[in-house]
Amino acid sequence: MDADRWTPEFLASMRKVADPATDPLIEETLTQGGQPALVELNRYLQTWNAPPPENLAPGVRRYLSAPVEYPSWVDRERLATAQAWFSEWGLLALMSLFLKALPQYFADADACQVFRVMDIFRAESLKRFVVEIAQLTFDVMAPGGLDVDPDPPQPGVAQTQSSGVVALRKLRLHHSIVRRQVLAKSEREGAGWDPAWGSPLNQEDLALAVASYALWTLDGARKLKIEVSAEDEAGGLEAWKVIGFLIGMDDRLQPADPEEARRLMAAIGQRQFRRSEVGIALVRQLLERVEGFLPRFLRGLPAALMRYLMEPYFVDLMAIPRSSRSMRGLLRVLGLFLGEIRIFARLANHLAGRLLAGLKRATGRDGERGAFRIPERQVQRFG
Repeated sequence: MDADRWTPEFLASMRKVADPATDPLIEETLTQGGQPALVELNRYLQTWNAPPPENLAPGVRRYLSAPVEYPSWVDRERLATAQAWFSEWGLLALMSLFLKALPQYFADADACQVFRVMDIFRAESLKRFVVEIAQLTFDVMAPGGLDVDPDPPQPGVAQTQSSGVVALRKLRLHHSIVRRQVLAKSEREGAGWDPAWGSPLNQEDLALAVASYALWTLDGARKLKIEVSAEDEAGGLEAWKVIGFLIGMDDRLQPADPEEARRLMAAIGQRQFRRSEVGIALVRQLLERVEGFLPRFLRGLPAALMRYLMEPYFVDLMAIPRSSRSMRGLLRVLGLFLGEIRIFARLANHLAGRLLAGLKRATGRDGERGAFRIPERQVQRFG
């Protein structure tokens, strides 16, 4: 689309739009089975490889069984490029996602309000959030992780969908449940969600997440001396565009290429980026979660890596804490011998190994999700 159409007026209108396809399915679930049915559906959506409940609302069952037909703009070669790159660098890409892309996304002050209302600040909630993002990313970025067969769908032929596609379609329904929960909680408690923020998990916030997770993650990878070609960048964006499609993002918000994506991010940033106590608290909690993978004497390192990876504007805006004076001194001394880039590249590799060890122990919500599915290449590299 013409990037000039991403006017403040258009983006403001997108803040009012949630998901007209799946939001009504949640209301149908409540009408049919009440709150217990919604709890059971949400449990299924967040449990790895679980069979669907027998009492699914008809609309939900139709949604989950309907074939996926990708739009004409999907480029399979670019998807394969992205998945090949991630197969090689996946855990370091996750480091960049958690320590650059995600904290910079939290500069979207209104988007952060969903996390506040849903109490993501609790340590156990944030732990699940980190694990779930990691598993979803590995599923989607595995070779064939976004495949459907047959494609396009054929009459009378059941479609086989990859684990990444199934996970994203379930995530789309879960987003609708979260919207319902946020608004219901605010109505019940008489406060919590301001209509001026738009709809919870609205289209503008979704578009920013898709573009920023794609490009800021790769920007961080470059700072860690990982080669990211123009083809890799285009492929990474393509993969996240398909993710956006599968979780219900409006096609008018799909950028054609990385340059357009950066213009879209800038346009949204001009409207939404500002310092907020909610965003700063989210970043601090995220840091604590990453620090939990390290022995106590090394727990200042994630903040140092975050400050190195993030753009200075966001370091200031999100009040990223400095490491202790002794830790800063150690990093300066090591930098004299090895150079700043090599120091932080080694630090990222160490953290990736620690993250891998933590994910191996992760059992998911209530211990019922089964073992974390980690690509063998990542186990060999960082295990």
